[in-house]
Amino acid sequence: MTYLTPREVSLKIGLKYSTVLEWAKVGILPARIIQHRRKSKYFFVEKEVEAVIERHRVVRIK
Repeated sequence: MTYLTPREVSLKIGLKYSTVLEWAKVGILPARIIQHRRKSKYFFVEKEVEAVIERHRVVRIK
């Protein structure tokens, strides 16, 4: 299982870093949350991110 950081996810799917974190907080992107002191750290399973991308893919009809 490969884990990605929010920065890696933002680069992979072309979203802002802040959008990736917001989507994780509201449940659009499934994330693993690790509490570190008073901050939450988010990690994403690469296969789950790819599944979300595929599910939301828009196909252009010509």
